[in-house]
Amino acid sequence: MKQTLLITFLLAFNLSLFAQQAIAKIKYEEAEEAYAANNFKTTLSKLIEAETILNTTNPRILYLKIMAQSKILEQNVFAEEYSFLESLRRTTDKYLKEYENLPDNDDKYRDIYKVSEQLKKYPANQDEFIKRKKDLSDEVDYYRIVAAGIAAKDYVNTIEIAKKYLFAYPNKPQPYAFLRKAAIGLDLDGSKGLAVPYFNLMDSLLEKDIDKNRKSLYSNYTYLLFYYEEKAKDYNKAIEVLDKIIAIYPYPCEENRVAKDTKERLKKM
Repeated sequence: MKQTLLITFLLAFNLSLFAQQAIAKIKYEEAEEAYAANNFKTTLSKLIEAETILNTTNPRILYLKIMAQSKILEQNVFAEEYSFLESLRRTTDKYLKEYENLPDNDDKYRDIYKVSEQLKKYPANQDEFIKRKKDLSDEVDYYRIVAAGIAAKDYVNTIEIAKKYLFAYPNKPQPYAFLRKAAIGLDLDGSKGLAVPYFNLMDSLLEKDIDKNRKSLYSNYTYLLFYYEEKAKDYNKAIEVLDKIIAIYPYPCEENRVAKDTKERLKKM
């Protein structure tokens, strides 16, 4: 009798275990489908369900979990809490330590290693994370206020805010673009030269890294050249601008050729 009960228990246990594994497999397949559709949060939730059913994890689940988490962070790391980033770091370390010698796993192991390297660009601790998240919030506020000012054509007030935005985030392209739009908005036909001081301000910052900002500088110099040559008729100033264009394009190219030809023409004026 006892043997019969034991056999019955074992059969029931095995059937239950088999059913759990089957459901976990379905959850994993649903996670793969979600990942392929770029639904990374759904991927995570399905994988967590699979882990809960199995009461453990495995290399396949952990791999897909790490990849999904990394994709979420790539979209916007500061949309998540710091605990999410810290969890990914722990999970990545776990994978690299425990599955280093897993057979036929070189490609996936390499993927996880790349994720671990990418994580180094994110804040190293919670204090840094909070600070950078706050800075980002400040930047979003600047962006919204300046964009609204330009939309309302309130160029005078917008320029003052855009200048603060520029000095707060000199390495971001957005404040330059906004300040340029607002400055041009003050003087649409360029006849008054009201935008010139703001172009000079932008150039003083852009000129710190010519290789990175060459195209932006050329665009600004072209505006200044137009003003000095066509509106102000100040040919000496126009030649100074042309010298700047030649300096950022010292090699044979269309920009260099046109600048030199224009300079020779203006010297005869």
